Amino acid sequence: DEVCRGVQERFSEIQAQPPASASEGAEQAGELLGVADDAQAELREIEPPEELRDRYDGYLGARDEVGAALEHGKQAAEDQDGAAYGRAQEEAAAGAPARQRLARGLGFKVCSQSAEAL
Repeated sequence: DEVCRGVQERFSEIQAQPPASASEGAEQAGELLGVADDAQAELREIEPPEELRDRYDGYLGARDEVGAALEHGKQAAEDQDGAAYGRAQEEAAAGAPARQRLARGLGFKVCSQSAEAL
């Protein structure tokens, strides 16, 4: 939950201002991707109890999908492709309910709260 709290705070800071241009969108997507990648590395260092290993791996896999969506968004912004950028944002948001269920199943409280790309 501590890792997720940090991600939520950083995402909120980064997304406080909507990007005004494709280059700002690419920069913002890159920052979000960096935060997500750092958090994922921290979460991978956690060794869950054996009985939670499969569920934890499933949660990490679902978070990997968000990272892929953020990478797609960054590339779309760099390519100045607004439609693809929007699809990437939708892709990241679409998995939120499943990630929340997985997080709750692991006993997370902050990680199971609604957030844009957690």
